[in-house]
Amino acid sequence: MSRFTGTPEDRWSLHAMLEQLGEAARRAARPGWIWIAGFLYPTIALLPGGLSLNVFSTDTFDGTASVHFGAGTESTIGLGIAAVFSIAFLLVFTAPFFRLDAGLVRLAPRAVWDRVGGDRGRPGLRDCWRAGKGLTFSVLGMFVSVGLLRYALLLLMLIPAGFAWKVMESLSAQGAGTILLAVLALPALAVLLIYNLLLSLLQQLALHSLVHNRRGVASALQHAWSILRRDPWAGARALTGEVLLALIFLAVQGLAALLQLGASASAGSLIALFALALTLFVWLLQGIFGVTRACYWASAYRALGGLSPDDGVPGLEEVFVAPPQDLRGA
Repeated sequence: MSRFTGTPEDRWSLHAMLEQLGEAARRAARPGWIWIAGFLYPTIALLPGGLSLNVFSTDTFDGTASVHFGAGTESTIGLGIAAVFSIAFLLVFTAPFFRLDAGLVRLAPRAVWDRVGGDRGRPGLRDCWRAGKGLTFSVLGMFVSVGLLRYALLLLMLIPAGFAWKVMESLSAQGAGTILLAVLALPALAVLLIYNLLLSLLQQLALHSLVHNRRGVASALQHAWSILRRDPWAGARALTGEVLLALIFLAVQGLAALLQLGASASAGSLIALFALALTLFVWLLQGIFGVTRACYWASAYRALGGLSPDDGVPGLEEVFVAPPQDLRGA
């Protein structure tokens, strides 16, 4: 337990993690349009989401994908069309989101935050947009690469899962299918969860490495992995802060959902307005938590050994188009 909590001499003790998490939350709590960028900032992902393949819908894979557009809306399309649609959607509609992600990461270090924010106490959305200049497609490449890594293990696990499914079908008549499902599925699910937690940790560190040092995607991921290998326990403590944020947000989101469910049993315009206000509150909270997350990982990245031009390392500052002090006047 002492190795997990760490000591004051460690890179990132549990006490330091909690202090930095609180400091990040205080910075994020200042109202501002930068919460929009926080709304888009990535969080941990325990399982791959989005596209679900109909592997077990027939005896053989039918080559289709189910795309979920929202609650109660689903469409089955060919994989080729799904791939084209996904790529077009990423390139056309979400490109500005990745620029805002990059800008938020660039502004997240405390020194840059204070310098750009000035008397306002925090940067604005325009500052965030300017700071992300030239990084849109690099960050997009990071998200795509991590997404492919998430699905790679899932697809590898689907092959033995398909065989296990056939075996369970033959054993279901004997009452052993459920037991076999638990024996095979639970360890596989645990591996998938741990793998995705590790990828979430790598993504956060690699994102800060990519933005601050303008590395390539592969170089940023490799740098993040070297940081984790240097001190795995510090990485685990950093991930604990991320999990803590996610649990707090899920608790508030769950409470809001329960209130909405209770309100839906009643009719009236006031009830509808109350439900809408709860939805807006959750979205607002997601923006605040996103900014908190970016500021938190900016501190964690440096504490774990990551470098940026703001640390005064010779040579690093030369790769930047515009230094942080020029962002407000750009």
